[in-house]
Amino acid sequence: MLTNVYTPTRGTILLDGKETRGLKTNQVCKRGIARTFQNIRLFNDMTVINNVLVGLSNEMNYNVAASILRLPSYWKAERVARERAMELLSIFGMEDVADVKAGALPYGAQRRLEILRALATNPSLLLLDEPAAGMNPSETEDLMANIRKIRDMFHIAVLLIEHDMNLVMGICEGICVLNYGKIIAKGVPEEIKIDPVVIEAYLGKRGAK
Repeated sequence: MLTNVYTPTRGTILLDGKETRGLKTNQVCKRGIARTFQNIRLFNDMTVINNVLVGLSNEMNYNVAASILRLPSYWKAERVARERAMELLSIFGMEDVADVKAGALPYGAQRRLEILRALATNPSLLLLDEPAAGMNPSETEDLMANIRKIRDMFHIAVLLIEHDMNLVMGICEGICVLNYGKIIAKGVPEEIKIDPVVIEAYLGKRGAK
């Protein structure tokens, strides 16, 4: 609903004080919301750098005629975009695999690439849907460090949906806990981990068989 894939039946979604109702998903993206997916959705047959360039299309400053005729404005925009794509890849140390097909990357690297593609759209809000899904403990530790790096470098809000409690407690500044679609607790990690309602919902009542 935040990216307008689905329309809410009630309520209002505001981004920087402006309602997003009626916007197309690409328009929401240009407004500043980017996301990754629980199941990785890269363009596997495209190179790593071309996946990032897809995200940068929001900022490409040439028209269709310029691209067809290969005018100077096209080549300038393409050069600037590739330079920016390489800068983004360097954040996660992926510049050496720029020309590798995305589908050939290890699982953890694919996760990082998907995040970089989202960052390429220049968001003010980054949505990460279970980014630690399928990761081993070492990869999850790297993910935590990368999310902190994104927060500190880009100064953007990050909304994380995750079931890995080590990741949630280790990185989140504010937590909202849902149980069967209803909010049962909100607060900082120190409050959430001792909340009796949360403990009962996720661990069961003490003494229950």
